[in-house]
Amino acid sequence: MNKINKDFLIFFIFLLMANLSFSATNDYTEGYFLKSLSIEFPGKISGLELSAINNFEEREKGLGIGLSYRSNGIKADVYIYNLGFNDITNGIDSELARMSFQRASMDIEALAKGKIYNKLRVLSDNEIKKIGNIYFLSKKYNYIEGGSQKESYLLLTCLKGNFIKIRLTYNIIADNDLNTVGENFLSDLSKILYDKNLNKGTEHAIDKN
Repeated sequence: MNKINKDFLIFFIFLLMANLSFSATNDYTEGYFLKSLSIEFPGKISGLELSAINNFEEREKGLGIGLSYRSNGIKADVYIYNLGFNDITNGIDSELARMSFQRASMDIEALAKGKIYNKLRVLSDNEIKKIGNIYFLSKKYNYIEGGSQKESYLLLTCLKGNFIKIRLTYNIIADNDLNTVGENFLSDLSKILYDKNLNKGTEHAIDKN
């Protein structure tokens, strides 16, 4: 496959992932074990319950798994996939990590152009966010969806031969600090990812100098 066709396929896959709905809510109180990372994702993280799991790999090889955590006014979707690449290195310093993050950003812009997200604004652009012991490429958005004002994080890192993409989105509601709930979720999820893998190479390049 030539580079142009491969780039098109990658972009198509990201758009597919962005628009696929999660399956109907089920009981996942026992959690979910993901063999590719050797991680047991618990049924609840920081008050958000695991409500849906989608095996995107069954639709298109390389799309991996999506896990959806939910609570009132807040959701976190975690995608673990490799897009068919076998040379994904840990951390955020590789060209593949940057390319994947850029594609994920384009997904969100495409949803805004399609009027699914209205009045999309970028609150923080192309930041490096350290959560626990893991560095993520990060972008924060504000937009209106379904009549509700929302803030949303896009985060991406690479672990154990996979991309880990997180979309954390919450309603902006007066006197309800869902941002803190979201930060707690990210902190606890990072501990799960790091502790279970004992990841070497997840540190950012600036920590190696």
